Amino acid sequence: MTLNIGHWEARHRATGLPVPRDIARKRREIEFVAKALARLNVIPSDYHADVYWPLP
Repeated sequence: MTLNIGHWEARHRATGLPVPRDIARKRREIEFVAKALARLNVIPSDYHADVYWPLP
């Protein structure tokens, strides 16, 4: 699943329309996981595994 967040942010800047809720929520979920993994002393070698990331 591709969020294409750049498109939604550009649309927001150009029109003032908000980023759709589902896109914004998924982005927050991904950012949360990425920050949590980055705080670990050792990032797991399987960081890309589905167990770490939100479902599409």
